Amino acid sequence: MQRCIIKKICKYFNKYTKFNKTTHECFAFSLFIGQCFSLFPVYGITKSDVQCLHFKWFSYKVIYNCTFLFGVLVLIAFYIYHVSTSPEKFKFGHLVSIFFFSCAFLSTGLFLRLCPRWPKLMKIWTKVDEQLQGFDLSKNLPFKLKLISIVVLLAALLEHILFLGSSILNVKHEGWTQFDVFLRKNFNYIFDHIHFSVWKGVLFMILNVLLTFAWTFNDLFLVIISTGLAARFQQVTAKLRVLKNSKATHNVVKSKEITSHPLSMHRSLSFMLSLFQCFGIMPIYGINNKNSRKIRFRWKSIRFIYSICNASAALVCAIFCCIQFTRTGIVLDKSATLTFYLCNFFGVLCFIRVAHNWGKLIQEWSIVENSMRNDYGFPPHLKSNFKIITLIVLVFAIVEHSFFILNALNSVWKCENQNAEIYFSFAFPQVFTTVSYAHWKAVLVETANILATFCWNFLDLFIILISFALAIRFKQLSKRIENTKMTHESFWKQVREDYDKLAVLCVNTDKQIGPLVTVSYVSNLMFICLQLYNSLKPRFGVIPTVYFFYSFGFLLARIFTVSMYAAWINDESREPLRFLQSIPSHLYNSEIDRFIQQIHTTPVGITGCQFFLVTRSFLLRVAGTIVTFELMLLQFGPILEKDFISESFSSSEINCT
Repeated sequence: MQRCIIKKICKYFNKYTKFNKTTHECFAFSLFIGQCFSLFPVYGITKSDVQCLHFKWFSYKVIYNCTFLFGVLVLIAFYIYHVSTSPEKFKFGHLVSIFFFSCAFLSTGLFLRLCPRWPKLMKIWTKVDEQLQGFDLSKNLPFKLKLISIVVLLAALLEHILFLGSSILNVKHEGWTQFDVFLRKNFNYIFDHIHFSVWKGVLFMILNVLLTFAWTFNDLFLVIISTGLAARFQQVTAKLRVLKNSKATHNVVKSKEITSHPLSMHRSLSFMLSLFQCFGIMPIYGINNKNSRKIRFRWKSIRFIYSICNASAALVCAIFCCIQFTRTGIVLDKSATLTFYLCNFFGVLCFIRVAHNWGKLIQEWSIVENSMRNDYGFPPHLKSNFKIITLIVLVFAIVEHSFFILNALNSVWKCENQNAEIYFSFAFPQVFTTVSYAHWKAVLVETANILATFCWNFLDLFIILISFALAIRFKQLSKRIENTKMTHESFWKQVREDYDKLAVLCVNTDKQIGPLVTVSYVSNLMFICLQLYNSLKPRFGVIPTVYFFYSFGFLLARIFTVSMYAAWINDESREPLRFLQSIPSHLYNSEIDRFIQQIHTTPVGITGCQFFLVTRSFLLRVAGTIVTFELMLLQFGPILEKDFISESFSSSEINCT
């Protein structure tokens, strides 16, 4: 008996985890789960043949779906009646509940409207799959769709469990422990108007679960459809990439045999990456080796463990901040500490991701550098420029952290008994108001703070260095075009191909550092908004005033510098247009025209995970965003002067005992 059950489970598992060739089969798992919760009443979705898909109006699946729709209408009617007859004033929370019910009802109705058309749509999709048989779907697509579905549903389940837990705790808090009283409390907008019975309460609980899933499945459906469409475009792109790389195989193999030049990107960054590793960032091996092919990332290594400890320390400090907020409430101007540690936690994780792919990326850099070494050479003084930029950033960062320490010491000096416990209790109240003080704990917290501070600064520094290296390469190409006297078509073809190599290198680099750019801008924008908000508070003493203005100026300088260096890539990539468009008509040819069209139609630069392209005009949009957020903070935050003064005094008071 047990063997039969195990065989059936394995057969079912193999059925839904085997490699599926058609998109229809890839969607089967997600749509089947939707049917379990009354959605998507289509027959044949688990069949491999798309011809088995059909829809029946008179079927138990449609009845199940319509019953759910009727139940949602009943909930909406009861809630509106309850709000309209209640002596309490209409609140925003009432609108949220009505909106939730209405959205679930509309999404379920729209799914029902889609179902009769789904078989025809899938047949068209399958025809496209058959026409693209040479572009096989990724073998990871079925697994990816199942994983997305499971993760989304588990997250929705956790959210609903927390909702029920919160409701149960509220019932216990008021002295009610019976299940029927819990149902009365949770569905008071119904049982205040009709006779209560347990079976009705259970029925409405089930309806509420279906509502939650319908609300979640709407987003899940859009995600899996978008993933399925994107997978096809990815396969076409991969096919084109294979055709392109097949022509360049000889050059790639040849370039791999060449050891990195002393002025190459790999050799120029070696010192900075070694410095990064001292603070638990970029856990890779072989950065000081002359050959870029020796770079390795190891999961089982001391450097990786060091990075994980760095990220874990930042996360623990962020958790302490959240614990403090549970006692004091969320204070807007005190949320900078939480933002600081969370951004550093994600920053370290992004650096680990970059380190994992760094060997492949730096080899692509070496290939491009070796292909351009004869006509362009290597950028002069690249390593020296990197060291100068690194030194400047580190000096300003050390000064900023020194002011942070002086600001804490300035408050400790007011106490008669000056000791380490008082200092750390004031500098890190989120930790030592939660746990008891001990010297070893203070050392750990201070170490975590130092690592987080340097990671925060290295985040922007790394983006600046990468942007500098890319921009200087595009500048070399523009200089060659400006100084050339050649007019034959082969020359312009070679230059255009060099430009294309740099553009592809920029895209591949952006794929790796895009999350770092996003974290950098999010953290800098948050800190600037909070600092502007805090600027309205009065300050007492020279050190707190100097510390505030220096840290605020340092923030502005950081985001400005990162933006200008990242925008420099886009500026230099468009610089050839200035020379190409001034070429006389009698020298104009098809390669020049193709070059101009490529620059016009393909923007090159650093992006934040493709959400935004960093250009000079982007800096103005950032400034506008800061102003908008600041107005919101001033509107919803405490802006009265008496609040600021009382809060300033309370924040400056420390326990000297």
